[in-house]
Amino acid sequence: MGNRTVVEQEIAEIERVARQHGSVLAAWHHHRFRAVLAALSGDFDDARAANSSARELAQRCGELSRVSLSSAFQLQLAILRGDPAELDLEFTQIVQHAPPIPLVRISRPQLHAIEGRLDQAAEEFEEFRHLPATFPLGVRWLGTIVQVASVAELLDDPEVAATTYPLLAPIARYYSGDGSGAVFNHGALSRLAGEMALTAGRTGDAINQLREAIAMNARIGARPYTALSRLGLARALIARIPSDAQLAEAAELTARAAAEFRRLDMPGPLARASSVTEQIAAARRSISTLSPREEEVAGLVAQALSNRQIAARLVLSERTVETHVRSILNKLGLRTRTEIATWVLRHDTQPLG
Repeated sequence: MGNRTVVEQEIAEIERVARQHGSVLAAWHHHRFRAVLAALSGDFDDARAANSSARELAQRCGELSRVSLSSAFQLQLAILRGDPAELDLEFTQIVQHAPPIPLVRISRPQLHAIEGRLDQAAEEFEEFRHLPATFPLGVRWLGTIVQVASVAELLDDPEVAATTYPLLAPIARYYSGDGSGAVFNHGALSRLAGEMALTAGRTGDAINQLREAIAMNARIGARPYTALSRLGLARALIARIPSDAQLAEAAELTARAAAEFRRLDMPGPLARASSVTEQIAAARRSISTLSPREEEVAGLVAQALSNRQIAARLVLSERTVETHVRSILNKLGLRTRTEIATWVLRHDTQPLG
């Protein structure tokens, strides 16, 4: 529900039980929840320390299943920061000995995706692509769907995103949560829903969900996810042909997100923000590169008019129109009139007259 005050009170009670009764299990839960909240806030050093404490307790008790949750936490932190160096050498061994359930096996394509081995990740993801439509409701449903969504986002898989978005949209007003050992918290589910909508090509839905995600994540102090929501919204705003106002908003959102990624040391998202900044700059150049007369000519070319017909429409000489067409091709780096027509459709250039 996003009520961090109550969460803190409950964690304090867990700590009290651990201290007063010497409960190792309560102490383990306390460290796990502390790790989750620290990561949610962007306090990654504290998150790592609490996760290590939980791992040490689990190892002392010989509980492999609890040790594996610390490894799962490391993987999620690696995905969040975009840095596979978060994982230690034990990670692969623990995954190999963990129960062969989708929630565990999907860690392989996740890992290879953040390592940049996208072809291998896509091959490994094949066995999970049907899960949004088939996975039964139960205690592992949300965790599994969230992990499938994360890989669909990393691999830019529109088909999986299209089946996942309708599942996340009805619960987007909530935050992700896990009471079975607190592996991780991904902030507002509206961010994941927005990313799935964007990947699926549902730009309007993506914009609405990501605007809500910014507000929701900011309200609970989820700094990494607030920044990710801003970057997602910027990407959604430029997914279609953007207006000047949308480009300006996208540029501001991206700049704020990038600054936060630098402060929090999130190299993967920072690289994506740099790419979005370049896309915004390119969009601005492409929109402003043509003169008003060239935009008129380009719009008429898109209507399949010949140079002679354009000349008659604009009361110009045919040679002048030919000169404009050559200029348009050179400025836009295009080769044919068909490519001009495609550019016009993408940039919504409207002929005058």
